Amino acid sequence: RKLFPNLIAGYKLFKDQNPEIKNTRLLFYTSFSEGWDIPRLIKEYGLNPEEVLACYKCRVTGEYFVMPFKGQDLDNPNSGHQKTLVTVNTQDKLPAEQVNEWYNLLDVFCLPITSGGQERAVQEAKLCEIITLINPYSCGEDNCVPEAYSLPLDFSTYREIGTQFIKASVYPQSIAKQLKKVYETSPEKRREWGKLARKWVLENFSIEVIGKQYEALIDSMPDHNYDFNEKVQLQVPNAVIIETEDTKEWVKQLYNKILVTEPDPQGFQYWQDAIKNGMPKEQILNYFRKIATDHNS
Repeated sequence: RKLFPNLIAGYKLFKDQNPEIKNTRLLFYTSFSEGWDIPRLIKEYGLNPEEVLACYKCRVTGEYFVMPFKGQDLDNPNSGHQKTLVTVNTQDKLPAEQVNEWYNLLDVFCLPITSGGQERAVQEAKLCEIITLINPYSCGEDNCVPEAYSLPLDFSTYREIGTQFIKASVYPQSIAKQLKKVYETSPEKRREWGKLARKWVLENFSIEVIGKQYEALIDSMPDHNYDFNEKVQLQVPNAVIIETEDTKEWVKQLYNKILVTEPDPQGFQYWQDAIKNGMPKEQILNYFRKIATDHNS
């Protein structure tokens, strides 16, 4: 949900429009092996690779390094461990204390989102009293109220293929404009903004504030005397399905034996038609087994 191509394009515009500003860096906290091809985007937009920094973690020592991206599985220059440095990811992540240090390397935090019910990184950056840039769409609306002290990013919308969800795409020109605004803001003013933004987060997103809302919600619900010891009907992923030329009978087995239910009319017909149109039975069988496995999990 983070449009890194737009971010890189916006940073490049900022550099091109302000050639007198020399010593800048674009620092990512993300995996360089999944999602966006960041090295390719750097090359496409003509950025100096030494200016774009990655956050690495050592899988052995737990140390982290901030440096230009040089690939994955690098040697640890401090400990000598070989092929242990990888860019941070969901498995190789930093503990909260180190993430806090990472935020405090920043002068400004920019998050061009497509959508999102909650992008926690914005509040984390504000808790570190850093100026934040985000577009006022979806959860970004909450973070762009005046008392949040964010700099809003302009955006257009588009429809996601398949789901028809409305997504946002931030204008790179807006990123460049707001980066320039932060650069021109005095250190004193930035500190003032940062303190007010932190105050807003504590008043609106702390455990005490959010927890009370959930407590009130739960307490307001009627007491239905739920039986929390009720057993869930497990399905049978490894059920034996007897091969038969009767398509109806074969599909019915999938429902009865694997999902432990009667077929719903629409699905029952769909799978019969799928077989008729050439879908391999093995593919359908594996799909039903996966559904049952996920259900049981």
